[in-house]
Amino acid sequence: MKKKMLSLALAAALLAGATVPAMAAGSAGTANNAVLPATENSFVASPAGGQDARSDDEEIEIVTDNVVTGGYIRQRGTAEPRPLEQIDYPVIKITTLAMSAPSNDKIDAANPGATGDQKAGMMTESGLTYGKNDTVNETADRYYAAESTGDFVDNYSLSFFDNLVTVVEGNLKNYSAVQIADISANSLALGTGKDVRLTFSAPGVKTGSRVMVARIRNGSMEFIPSTAGSGTISFDVHPSSLGTFVLLVRGEQ
Repeated sequence: MKKKMLSLALAAALLAGATVPAMAAGSAGTANNAVLPATENSFVASPAGGQDARSDDEEIEIVTDNVVTGGYIRQRGTAEPRPLEQIDYPVIKITTLAMSAPSNDKIDAANPGATGDQKAGMMTESGLTYGKNDTVNETADRYYAAESTGDFVDNYSLSFFDNLVTVVEGNLKNYSAVQIADISANSLALGTGKDVRLTFSAPGVKTGSRVMVARIRNGSMEFIPSTAGSGTISFDVHPSSLGTFVLLVRGEQ
């Protein structure tokens, strides 16, 4: 038992010097406690006619806003709307809370007597089914209901390493979420077998800001490497390892 406790203490000490969350060099002092957003309007919206996420990858197209009525994506070079899986080139689809919540609200209004199971497979204007939107929306509900970001994280299973990350980061009490989004891919994107770097808009973030990105799948959460730029958060994803992503930013130092 004594050896196990020593190992845990040593691991925590080593992790404290690691660069899991991006941070400014030489930052010091006490961080302000971050306040949880009160509504989805506190998160970064998906601007009409603009991208809230991008990638420099030329093989895989990143889709956020070119979704037409009924949830279908405009085929590149044509006006033909198709479901994600029927697009004939590799696509990664990003659906933010700003898209998923109102899309499901419309389905609810149009189907007042339907159960959640009956609505789960319905295509929505976000480009995802009602059920996939609901995964994003439920993640946001858990976040709003939590008293702190640390309490939100406690809703999920974490690996030994990711638990250490939260300990080193003070149980994330100084972090707040700036974005919650589903990231999905079609089978052609999966077939590329390659990682893709995504860059999300994150107003207020500066180069060297302390940021973290959490990926949620099947009730488990893991933190993935990320970097902060001027108004951006970047991280790599693989089409086979997608899910719901939460982008976290630490309060000013």
